[in-house]
Amino acid sequence: MKFTKICILLALVMGFAAALSFPAQAYILDFDIPSVDSGAKISYAGGATPLVGLKLQIDAVSLLTDSDVLISGPYRVTGAGGLGDGTMNFTTGKFSTSVGNVWIFSGGGTITITGEIPGIGITTVETLMTGTFTDAQVVGPLSMKSNTGQVDGNFQDIKYAPLLKYFGLTVPQMDSGGFSVTITVPTGTTPPSGFMTTGVFSGNVLNTVVPLPPSVLLLGSGLLGLLALRGRRKS
Repeated sequence: MKFTKICILLALVMGFAAALSFPAQAYILDFDIPSVDSGAKISYAGGATPLVGLKLQIDAVSLLTDSDVLISGPYRVTGAGGLGDGTMNFTTGKFSTSVGNVWIFSGGGTITITGEIPGIGITTVETLMTGTFTDAQVVGPLSMKSNTGQVDGNFQDIKYAPLLKYFGLTVPQMDSGGFSVTITVPTGTTPPSGFMTTGVFSGNVLNTVVPLPPSVLLLGSGLLGLLALRGRRKS
């Protein structure tokens, strides 16, 4: 009896120790914006209005490691039978200020990604991600010889549970995300002037996400050991 108690206590201690010593591996969920995005529009009406993005196409979603390496296997959902009707719409917080050739917008507003992925059982258009901005900005022409600019935003979001489950990720949870999209800034436009562009090109929407860590299972084993010990004491 004494030896059995010692074994149970040892298993309990090892379970708790393992739970504390093995941090979960972080991954990146990547929603891809294609290199040519016809039909998309990004605009700022001037004054204290927000930046608005409409109908940005999302053509794939992938799971990456935290070192930006694509994981092989079934984790990339794209192409025929992949992500259909993928669309991102957003409205940032109000215009805050400008610094040099940068328009700066405050937090607030919304960002959503909708679409269907029949290959993994999402057979109707669903809200795959929804969130709220923490900040956003538009960088004006990146050089004197080009009218190419960039839109960047950071946000907090929650994603569609079946999508997370497909990738083996924790649900539900609040994640931190960000996106970067290349755009054409209308010639001669500088902050804080308003603008509208349909020149929307390649970009990515990235989220740092965490799978259910093995330590949770180890912690559960430790708790089972504790219950077993308690049961033996009662008997």
